[in-house]
Amino acid sequence: MSTIRAAILVRLSQADPRAAAHEVDSVHVQVAEGRRSGAEMGWSCEDRHIFVDDGVSGAECLKRPGLTACFAAAERKEFDVAVVRDMARLSRAEAARAIWLLVELQTRGVRVWSWANRRFCETSGSGFILTAVDAVQSEEYRRTIGRDVKRALRTRTEKGFAVTHATFGYGLVRDAEGRPWWQIDPNQMAIVIHIGETFVACGGSLTATAMRLNVEGVSSPRGSTWRAQTVANLLRQPLYRGVLQWGRERKVHDGPTGKRVRAPAGEVLQVQHPELKIWPDPLLARIRRASRRDAREAA
Repeated sequence: MSTIRAAILVRLSQADPRAAAHEVDSVHVQVAEGRRSGAEMGWSCEDRHIFVDDGVSGAECLKRPGLTACFAAAERKEFDVAVVRDMARLSRAEAARAIWLLVELQTRGVRVWSWANRRFCETSGSGFILTAVDAVQSEEYRRTIGRDVKRALRTRTEKGFAVTHATFGYGLVRDAEGRPWWQIDPNQMAIVIHIGETFVACGGSLTATAMRLNVEGVSSPRGSTWRAQTVANLLRQPLYRGVLQWGRERKVHDGPTGKRVRAPAGEVLQVQHPELKIWPDPLLARIRRASRRDAREAA
């Protein structure tokens, strides 16, 4: 009798609060538990059949390297059982999509085993009821976590904490409790001011500003060549005006994957932080006039 070949599929989302809690859900723990469970069932598992998606949302069904590799190996008939902790590790997308993933694996001859529940995730018969319940609970849990994370980020923004990577012109510092704050970087501040002055000197032309910055060898935020759009993005940065913004974009799940869209203006949080203002009022006034002049010429 041939040995059943197993694969282990693990996933961990950065948004999952349990991810940082004593590593109870770390990918290492999931792999170890998957191996132990498979061994108890008498299944074999090769290292090449361990598929990992670390820091990936369960709402994603397509942009997951580990899941994609798992399906490719299943297509090649390399294993018979996919071992997961539970349905949430397979997917936290809409319940119907989670079931679709199960069905697609089954059409490739692969069943999914949950070591936390010690049962197969069935797609037919009475067992399907339990699978469907698990899928719905996973979907709802993702939505709840998403709401909680957004509320926490909004609160941190209101208090002035940094909730994103540092914007060009600033550096991150931490207080005694380890909380990150933004602080003006004097060297980058001088570059930001120079860019604003160059934009004014170029009559509000984004293209001319980019060309002059390139000729002068001014370092761009990412160290690349200055382009008109790069200049435009920098000029629109509200933090240079002393306004901390959060929530200008949001991620929505359109089908099996997600995309970022601009949030309605009324839902964007704006908090005044004059201590983070880089552009002085006289320069801001000249930038506004130059911007209006450029807009009139473009029209």
